[in-house]
Amino acid sequence: MVAKYERERALVELFMRRRGPTAETYIDPNEEAGDETGADVIAIVGGRRIGIQVTELDTGDVQGRARASEKADWSDAQSRGQGTYGAWAQNDSSKLVAAIARAVTAKMQQVVGCDEAWLLISASLPELGTLASTFIITQWLPADVLETATANHLAACNYAQAFLHVIVGSEDALYCWSAGSQWQKQTRQDEIGDKAKGFFELRNNPSELQGWLSDLEGKTDKEIEKVRREFAALHGQGKPLPPFLKLDGEWIVEGFLFLYHSNSENVSAGTFTRQAERHDGQLCIGFNSAQIAGALGVDVKVVIEANQNQTLVPLGTAMVPPERGGAAATAYGFKIGDKEGYVTVERYNEGRA
Repeated sequence: MVAKYERERALVELFMRRRGPTAETYIDPNEEAGDETGADVIAIVGGRRIGIQVTELDTGDVQGRARASEKADWSDAQSRGQGTYGAWAQNDSSKLVAAIARAVTAKMQQVVGCDEAWLLISASLPELGTLASTFIITQWLPADVLETATANHLAACNYAQAFLHVIVGSEDALYCWSAGSQWQKQTRQDEIGDKAKGFFELRNNPSELQGWLSDLEGKTDKEIEKVRREFAALHGQGKPLPPFLKLDGEWIVEGFLFLYHSNSENVSAGTFTRQAERHDGQLCIGFNSAQIAGALGVDVKVVIEANQNQTLVPLGTAMVPPERGGAAATAYGFKIGDKEGYVTVERYNEGRA
């Protein structure tokens, strides 16, 4: 049960950093109450207890089937010594909406022991064995279809708010519902301008940064969102990897992306990613420091030092055309100073990279 709570708390933390503001602390409600409360995580926000019911999307026709299939594909690839595997995201919008509605109906319950109850549906989880079967192409998903599919179910519960958090995606989308209102889709792709002052322009002047954060009057939405996004991206960055991962490296985004170091001077194009299990059995994705160095045109030591001092900036992901025969490809962007580069991960139907 501890592993379950830690996983759900990690998803809530990702969601709170996307939505804002971050919680003051988190509590395991069932451990606190000694009984089932209907909430998976209690987040203390502004002194109020927010009881959050957490569920992870499965985009298949039957709950659990798509994720089980993807997990099996990944395990099979690993057993054959392959670096990765091939999988398809759900491309039937009606089936995707049905899966989201199923996730809502499965959590039609009352939440007690809190000031306010929320439902969080986490999707597009950045984990090998899970990503494709939870993936949402948000450009195909307008908010009004969620309203039609889920509004009556949500109204029958005591949730004050519900959220569909798409963790990985080019739009950085968050879908929000509140009692008495309708689903709305929020994206940050077009909201944040390149000229807006950001965290990395302020971080070397602590007094200016503190003043900026304590007085938002007159700041544009673009400036506020840019600082929030950049600041959140540094969660756990530079922290050494825990012993159970059995790798030499540091987190880029704690619990999900990491940088590892190889003793080999000749790193092939197929070895830039590596998967490892977290303490709760879930997978996180690692990038070889030599590959990122090559993409940026800098020395490996520069990459390692930049990640440790939090000047290696993860720029996000984008779907790109595969160039090595893969079924699909995702580019992961990184930046150090004025150097930008992308490392591409291709997925193959045969389970190879």
